[in-house]
Amino acid sequence: MLLIVTGKTQSGKSTAVERLVRTALQSTWSRVLIVNGKTGQLMQGIGGSKLRVTPVAPAAVIAEALTEAADRITARCAALTKATPAATERELLVIDEVQEYTRHPAVGTAVRSAITRIFERAATLGDLVLLATQRSTGAIPPTARVNATVELRLLGAGHFQLVATGLPTRQGRVEPTAPLASAVSLRSETLHDALCGRELPRVPTLVVRYEGPPGSGRTYALGQHQGSTPGLRRIELDVKAYSHKGLILACLEQCGTIPPEGHRVGITELVSATAVALGSQPTLLLLDNCDLASARSVDTLQRLIDSAHEAAIAFAPPPRNLDRDHVAQIRRRAALVELHPLDRSKAESLVRHVAPAIDAASAQAVVQRADGNPQALVAFAERVAAHGAEERHRLEGARPPSRWLNLLLMFAVLVAVILIQRSVAHDLAGAVLSAIVIVTMWFIRPRFSAATRP
Repeated sequence: MLLIVTGKTQSGKSTAVERLVRTALQSTWSRVLIVNGKTGQLMQGIGGSKLRVTPVAPAAVIAEALTEAADRITARCAALTKATPAATERELLVIDEVQEYTRHPAVGTAVRSAITRIFERAATLGDLVLLATQRSTGAIPPTARVNATVELRLLGAGHFQLVATGLPTRQGRVEPTAPLASAVSLRSETLHDALCGRELPRVPTLVVRYEGPPGSGRTYALGQHQGSTPGLRRIELDVKAYSHKGLILACLEQCGTIPPEGHRVGITELVSATAVALGSQPTLLLLDNCDLASARSVDTLQRLIDSAHEAAIAFAPPPRNLDRDHVAQIRRRAALVELHPLDRSKAESLVRHVAPAIDAASAQAVVQRADGNPQALVAFAERVAAHGAEERHRLEGARPPSRWLNLLLMFAVLVAVILIQRSVAHDLAGAVLSAIVIVTMWFIRPRFSAATRP
């Protein structure tokens, strides 16, 4: 079996590797080579003899040992065609933190070459080869990654995703205190048992939904949500800001997990890894602008919500035609908290709470400018509190008379249409030009309205 183990610091990678090595050492190997890249320790053994330990081995010594192992594999493969006794020998090779040697300035090339040769033929001989690193890209040669038969991804607190060629992906959590399984379990189909990985429990997620029109403070309410359980890890994502795949990768990054790598990793596998990472510790998942999720990402959002301990999600009100609401299944599963823009008295109370030291004129300017939006009220109040009257004058000056500007625009369009019709001799051409002006203004009207909104 050719096994690659990946995972960040504190993800449980070292615990998993140690458990697999202890399980493997219950069996008899013709040769054993175990390298710990963190400490530089080298352990070697021949046959059933006791392992010889070198506390700190120079990188050149380890490179030489790996080259010898690759040479032995070449010779054993040649012996395999002759059916000699050497063909039945099996070797155990383990390198933890392999990047310490593959990226070494002096011996890196030799180490990468040896690992490539080992991965090309070791599976045929029944050897067990285990390479552990934080990120496989750049640490393990591409040919070795392609030839690996199993990848064990540690995603946090011992939670793992197990991907084996020809087998369905499995999830679980390493149990370090459980009794060791037999060495026979070190096969692709039974590796889950060797880790004593228990299946992850599925507990219904407590979900709260903040829903309201623009300006009602959905994002602000989401940011203030604390959940019912103290001490939860917070993962905050704005669905509008990411593509489908980008949302998954952003979630993995906030979980402190290295995303699965390789051209064969698809959306389904990424979502599975993200679900494990979210469940690796109690998490409060906050999803903003869920109504803007694409139809393809709805199932992904459902999976992410299912994997969190608690979740809070924000939506705009549903469309009148409910058949067009592609996120209706997410809405229905959440407890509704309906939001509305704050009235003047509540807006003034919020401003006083956020910035009690600002004067009455500044508070009035903030209330008028924010138009009942809690997030805008907090942001403007903090700015005025920090910069004083100068910031208040900017807020007052940033309030254009949108109604008059709209009326002025309509008058200008009417004058333009009349001038076109008077200046163009051909009636049909004048009508076409007038229609072009009117249609153009109709399309830019929403942008103009948004730009002049107070």
